[in-house]
Amino acid sequence: MQASTQVAQLIRQMPKVELHLHMEGAIPLDTLLSLIKKKGTEPEINTVDDLRRRFTYTDFDNFIRLWVWKNTFITSEHDFEQITYDVLRDLHGQNVKYAELTYSPGDYWRHGAPSERKGFPPQKITECIIEGKQRAYTDFGIKSALIVDLIRDHGPEIGMRRIEELSPYLDKGLVGITIGGSEQHHPPGPYAGVYRRAKELGYRLSAHAGEVCGR
Repeated sequence: MQASTQVAQLIRQMPKVELHLHMEGAIPLDTLLSLIKKKGTEPEINTVDDLRRRFTYTDFDNFIRLWVWKNTFITSEHDFEQITYDVLRDLHGQNVKYAELTYSPGDYWRHGAPSERKGFPPQKITECIIEGKQRAYTDFGIKSALIVDLIRDHGPEIGMRRIEELSPYLDKGLVGITIGGSEQHHPPGPYAGVYRRAKELGYRLSAHAGEVCGR
């Protein structure tokens, strides 16, 4: 037991980089608990242990349902500044020196006619995340970069719109794109044009593959 504790402590103290972290999936439980209490719609969630029990996944579909449930407690784009800061604070506690944070602004915005649009504009989310990462760098010295998840389920048309509207942030912390989501229903082929355009704009490219099906 003592040896395993020493190994765990040694690992925690090692300097590290984190190259694949979904920021909204890495919200520290105490931060998420404060968001849940602020919204006040989950009387059965009162402690961090309650949250740990809730986040028990049975399969990918169950994971996605819990992911969507968790998103409902982000009630303002300004929540993203604190979330980013707290995620980086937590990583700093693990002696992470550099992190690439994937975020999914499309989860919080619906496109359509002006009367149908709702949620938090991706630009505002991105600005708040940049503020949070800059504050964390000032306080902890942890460096970070942002990767926007185009969410393959939303389709390539919205993906193309997303890379255009967020391109002004490429020199302010945003570095790349990815596509996550239900690849069994939304294969990557239709995104080829999006990726060509993203490369032209200066995005670095990555993609999720094999999460649910295939190899």
